[in-house]
Amino acid sequence: MENGDISLEENVLLYEEGIKLHTKLSKILEREEGKIRIISENNIEEIDEMNFLNEE
Repeated sequence: MENGDISLEENVLLYEEGIKLHTKLSKILEREEGKIRIISENNIEEIDEMNFLNEE
């Protein structure tokens, strides 16, 4: 914009597109982090069960 290569209107459209992409990617990241959390919790439970069984 400082160079005058892109108009104000184009900058606003690009900004809006960037915000939409950020929102979409944030939702995807949040969903995938949830999956990782579930997998991690399940693995911790399995490890705890294996340790319990090995102690008997």
